[in-house]
Amino acid sequence: MKYCSKCGNEMDDNAPICLKCGTPFKTKKPIIKKWWFWVLITLATIIIVGTVSEDDSSSANSGSDSQIESTEKADDNSQPKLTYEEEIATYNE
Repeated sequence: MKYCSKCGNEMDDNAPICLKCGTPFKTKKPIIKKWWFWVLITLATIIIVGTVSEDDSSSANSGSDSQIESTEKADDNSQPKLTYEEEIATYNE
């Protein structure tokens, strides 16, 4: 049982207003119907999606960087670099 905050009359739990004085009883909204709940859900979703997409893009970039580095290392070990004049001289021979 609940009591009216204005007149103190004992009322049924399901009564929307006090039958003696007419004061409405405040009912709590479910959390799903509150605006700030949806703002928090939206922000959490944006943060999660942003974090996942950053992880995917950074792993994709790291793979291509390692391929470039391995190609550069292979070029360094094959032959010493020649200047333009030295290359022309080797072709003219």
